[in-house]
Amino acid sequence: MLSLNYYFTITFILYLLLSPIHTKAQTPFDPIHRSSINIKYLEFLVKTQVDSVRRTKGLYPLISDSIAYLAAQDQGEYLKNKPSIGHYQSSANKKTPQDRVNFYGASNYLTGENVLSYPLENTYIETARKMVKGWINSPGHYKNIITPSYQITGVAIVPHQKNGNLIAVQVFAKVLFKYTFETNKSLFPYDTIRAHIEKPSQNKYDITNKKEKLPWKLKPIKNEITQSSELAKAVFKDQLDLRPSYRSNEIFLYSSTPEALKKLVKRRKDGITIEFIDYEPYHCGNPAYYTASSRRNNNSSISGQIVKPVYRKTLLSDLKKQKQVFKKEKRKKLKPLRFQFSAAARQKKKIIRTTRWQPDETTIKLGEWSQADSGMYLIPNFLLIHKKRILTPIYFSDACGDFLFTDTVHVETNFLTPHFTTFVPEEKSFDFKVPFTRNNTYPDSLKMIAIRDTLLNYQIDSIQITAFASVEGLNELNEKLYHTRGENIITYIRHYTDQKTHIQIKTGENWPLFYTQLRGTDFEFWKTCTRTEIKQELQKSAVLTFWEKNLNEQRNANVHVKAHVWVRDTLIYLQKYQKKEDFREAANIQNYYYQLWQQHRLPTDSLLWAVNYPNRKEYSNLIANTLAFEYLIYANNGRLAPKNRDRQWKIIKASLSMKGITPELRYYAICFMLNNTSYIMGQGYGAEKILKQIRYLSTNNAYKTRAQKLTILYYLHMIPEYARRGQRKQVTEGAKIIYRYYQNKPEIVNSRDKSLTLANFFIHIMQEEYAVNILMDYLSQTGFDGLIYSQFLKIAFVHPDYQVNRAYTQLLIEAKKKLTQVQWCDLFVGECRINFQIFDDEELRNLYCESCAELGNEATRKANSKTK
Repeated sequence: MLSLNYYFTITFILYLLLSPIHTKAQTPFDPIHRSSINIKYLEFLVKTQVDSVRRTKGLYPLISDSIAYLAAQDQGEYLKNKPSIGHYQSSANKKTPQDRVNFYGASNYLTGENVLSYPLENTYIETARKMVKGWINSPGHYKNIITPSYQITGVAIVPHQKNGNLIAVQVFAKVLFKYTFETNKSLFPYDTIRAHIEKPSQNKYDITNKKEKLPWKLKPIKNEITQSSELAKAVFKDQLDLRPSYRSNEIFLYSSTPEALKKLVKRRKDGITIEFIDYEPYHCGNPAYYTASSRRNNNSSISGQIVKPVYRKTLLSDLKKQKQVFKKEKRKKLKPLRFQFSAAARQKKKIIRTTRWQPDETTIKLGEWSQADSGMYLIPNFLLIHKKRILTPIYFSDACGDFLFTDTVHVETNFLTPHFTTFVPEEKSFDFKVPFTRNNTYPDSLKMIAIRDTLLNYQIDSIQITAFASVEGLNELNEKLYHTRGENIITYIRHYTDQKTHIQIKTGENWPLFYTQLRGTDFEFWKTCTRTEIKQELQKSAVLTFWEKNLNEQRNANVHVKAHVWVRDTLIYLQKYQKKEDFREAANIQNYYYQLWQQHRLPTDSLLWAVNYPNRKEYSNLIANTLAFEYLIYANNGRLAPKNRDRQWKIIKASLSMKGITPELRYYAICFMLNNTSYIMGQGYGAEKILKQIRYLSTNNAYKTRAQKLTILYYLHMIPEYARRGQRKQVTEGAKIIYRYYQNKPEIVNSRDKSLTLANFFIHIMQEEYAVNILMDYLSQTGFDGLIYSQFLKIAFVHPDYQVNRAYTQLLIEAKKKLTQVQWCDLFVGECRINFQIFDDEELRNLYCESCAELGNEATRKANSKTK
């Protein structure tokens, strides 16, 4: 069933979507800013919210009245500079709400007044909803809202001059004698309510067959009994939560309000049965829609086949068993304390003895669910029974979701910049000569491998490259050669260094080596020649052949590397400091290792986790860093290979048994467990223990934010398991935490896919209100979206029997203009679609048959497959 807040939200949205307000530029989901508030629009939204509450009680909406508005505005203006709010003024002729309406010309008004001070929320609709919810939570204010005799109202909002809040004042009035009015468009520019509104329906069935014989000796519906039944009222007011639950081919009744069920099912023959409704009469063109016995046609109390009813004794049997288990557990806890008489033991016994049984939920099997074998397309209803008399059916939405919404655990490491005291890195430099062949720009591969090994095994400070071409070539050709040779070497080196490594490059023709080669030769006189003359001589074939060996030596690049610390030696230092228990130096070396890994300078044979630490709390941070380092290197999509996973779990399990472990290690342990939930639960480590570890972590102020995210991830992982076990309390608690975390998150409200998958997650666990809010937030940011709107319509299912007017069915009819034909037709009939009993509304069914009959649906496809 829908909660009051959920129904409140849906009713308000339906009202807005059907009203002419959508022809205006202002929308309920617009952001609200103090400097530019549309006060009249916000007043209208608050008033409409109040009307929605009244509709849930079967009451008229209130009519906007000028006198009531002026009185409300007067009180708001009076309060805007006051430190507190109230209903009275110092002026004698405006002292009370009644005085104020009289002051503005009221005659025969009997008044009440609500006042509230509330801060701005993010949007107009959110602000209005929160304001009215504030009144709902106050018994006196709520009484004013649902007083049946009140007919008119005025809502005024005034910004407070000092505290930044908004002062909302609503005046209610009953007018004696006949009341007529013309709406003041300047005071109420958004008002659309007319003077004469038919009173909402009262969920009545006018069954014509008063002597109907029903299976299991049940008695037919009687309106007067249904209207007076506390059981029926509890369902419609959401004081009693009843839902279907399916397991294999069985159907169960689930209730999250077992105490209410226990109180309301008072008599021996009070109970519930299942009614299976066949789609066949709803099929387009089937005359049975009009002729078949059903509540729709008011000629039967049932519309389908029903199973054997379950009465009070069976309905409460699960609660009885729960109570017996509770008492047994109490005796078990008290037994070891029997002969203990200390103050602490007495206090503990007192707490155990005074603890009362408070059931959270109950699940009762009602019957078999045999749709797969029936050859028909069936959906179930619950029928409430009072003293063997059918009271009313309970319909359920077919909207469904999934568990596709996910988030990931990103391990946040605690590696820092190292500050060595005794460990001083050794500085070194290396020189490499890289040869090239004639007219070739690619460096020698063996030389480059030697350079690579140096880059990987040392901390590189700087690299200087001098690339040459031999002197005999043309200037343009040589310039291209030495530049390209230098660039190719840099490209290779960049694969093994980071962007911070300083690389300097020089290029040119190798004249220095050439002049050195001239010494002691017959060509030494060339030193007096110009370079152009020398190049001309070298172009001669005989000279070039003689000089080729020397020229080949000129084709090279010199690579000078400055570095410090040979990485492999750090493992020796690490072992050394571990033995001395110099934890600071050991941590510094770990941090240094991490920096090298980030810079791609850590060879795979230098393994930080090769060091095995003692299982003592002093080593907690070293263990945490070691595990995190291994995870960062080897994890694939957040998952370690079985070998690494088994090794880490062994270390983590032993570490969690230590007293006084650091939050760093506890944090990593939780990350590991959340990334490997199925694995650790298979190892016998319960999910509740993970939550306990997260709560321990949250006590550390530095880790509160991380603990919050881990809590969210815990419930995202565990809610599917809780749902499978039927642990509704844990599901509800987790859903609330998840919603609060992701509510208004930009990555959700700005993404259609994420909004839809998160909404589907909430739908799957029957938390429809959260799903509606997520979809509303997305629509408020992006405007109309057919896919999101379709899902919203499915969640918002309200059967005509429950509606205080035809708002929902009218919304579906209006949606025909907004959605494509395929989108609109796909709303109805089938799994994850709107319950086909919505076609009890004949106008909607006619539109569906006119637009969608040729497309078919899940029910017609099933029927066709059975006939083939």
